[in-house]
Amino acid sequence: MSPIFAAFASRWRLLTLLAVVAALTATMYYRSLPDTPLAPSGVITKVAVPFQPGKPVMPKGYQPELAVRDPFAVPAEFLSRQQPIPGAPKAKQTDERQIRQAEIMPVLTGVIMSGDVGSAIIQYGADSRSYRRGDYVGPYQIVAISNHYVTLHGPGGRLTLGLGR
Repeated sequence: MSPIFAAFASRWRLLTLLAVVAALTATMYYRSLPDTPLAPSGVITKVAVPFQPGKPVMPKGYQPELAVRDPFAVPAEFLSRQQPIPGAPKAKQTDERQIRQAEIMPVLTGVIMSGDVGSAIIQYGADSRSYRRGDYVGPYQIVAISNHYVTLHGPGGRLTLGLGR
């Protein structure tokens, strides 16, 4: 046997012996660990909160009015503090019908175009969502959508909404 082959064979024997010792050590270590179940056995039959269809389960103390609020709205405590400035000119009086009509007018807040097909983001009252051609926004039907304008047809005739710049 040549000395190079003998040195090579003894290295392989040494590596094999180290691998066997490492495997035995690992096996002894994992066998010495206490047995812990991975999942509870059996079926859970008691539910802490009874299920009510249509009503989400929320944590204790959850207040939906705090979670679903407009982050840009002026808080109510600041609205009630508005006082007239002495010596300032009075605001022009408008009748209640004009105010109600201004509140229900749709407002274009965005347009998304993909080729010839477009979607318009329109705020109508407190609701703001995406609409396509032919959809209804309150009493108005969307007739056309372009890059910066949306044309509606409704009770007052044709109405064109533009994006503010």
